[in-house]
Amino acid sequence: MGVRLQDRDTELIRAIYEIGDGLLARRHIQALFWPDSTEDAMRKRLKKLNETGYIFWPDKKAYHAWGIPESVVYLDWLGILWIARQSGVEVAAPAAINENQRRLLEKALRKEGISWRRAFTRNIAHDLQVIDFRLAVRRALRELPDFGLQTWIPERTLRVWQHRVTYTAKNEKGERQQKERGVIPDGVFIIKDQRRDRKARCLLELDMASHSNRSFLDDKVLPYAAYISSPVYCQSYGANSGRWLIVVAAGKKRLKNLLNQMEKIAEEKAALFLFTTTGRVQGANVLTSPIWRQPGKKESVALVDVEPVTIPVRAGDGVQGATGSVRVRPVTLKRAVTVWKRDASSR
Repeated sequence: MGVRLQDRDTELIRAIYEIGDGLLARRHIQALFWPDSTEDAMRKRLKKLNETGYIFWPDKKAYHAWGIPESVVYLDWLGILWIARQSGVEVAAPAAINENQRRLLEKALRKEGISWRRAFTRNIAHDLQVIDFRLAVRRALRELPDFGLQTWIPERTLRVWQHRVTYTAKNEKGERQQKERGVIPDGVFIIKDQRRDRKARCLLELDMASHSNRSFLDDKVLPYAAYISSPVYCQSYGANSGRWLIVVAAGKKRLKNLLNQMEKIAEEKAALFLFTTTGRVQGANVLTSPIWRQPGKKESVALVDVEPVTIPVRAGDGVQGATGSVRVRPVTLKRAVTVWKRDASSR
């Protein structure tokens, strides 16, 4: 038996594909689409979408085998076909619902530029925290009516681009040499000041402590700094300006060690990076709260500093309005991200 898709169903399917890059945790889904309902109401609707082939989730064996940290939801064959058709891509439905036919569908979609995330990986904890950050940006922008998210480019797209840069680093003997490396952020997003027509280019890196402190400097920081000044970066994003936002999952000690490593590079390169922890992101406004550390600076800073303002709020955004005026003052980011001023009294 089929199911008649409701508006919320199609928004959910689109959110899994666009916001979650192929998956969402159930807690994400409830916050976005059932914020004022019981979990049971959400569970019943998800069960119906699962039974009719729009979404699926891992079984107990997969949760254990892949170390999946919480309940997650993926798009099934009907869900990804709906995405494809909304993009103007017509692909034949599977002749039968089995693994072989799903693989053939995945291959056909890939040829049309549609990525269908079906396989489980050990990076799911990392990916869920990237989603957490993206949703935090979304909530933060609700408090800044003149600012908007121009684009968010997910990791899957950046992997297809395969941007590479050449940079200088020291080898084991301490000699400087040229190296080449691919650069794949966990996401790139551009925030636009719609009133002043200015843009801030932000490159996200979620640090899961998979690199030693030293290798983080050599394998991440140096090529990342070179990337912002590279021709391919300018061609892709319109200018050689931007800021790497490094979100550390391992806590304060790891953050301190990485900041110490940053003291070993030139100040102009260090200025391209801001650091925080996942703990500080939780419950904070990632744009307006002083949760970011600049290498070489003791005080934490905000990307944009504001006072309370009356704002429209949608269910699920988790934002509470307050009365007052808005005043945004610039944070000194040197040649990296553009930061804006705004005086609400002149509006």
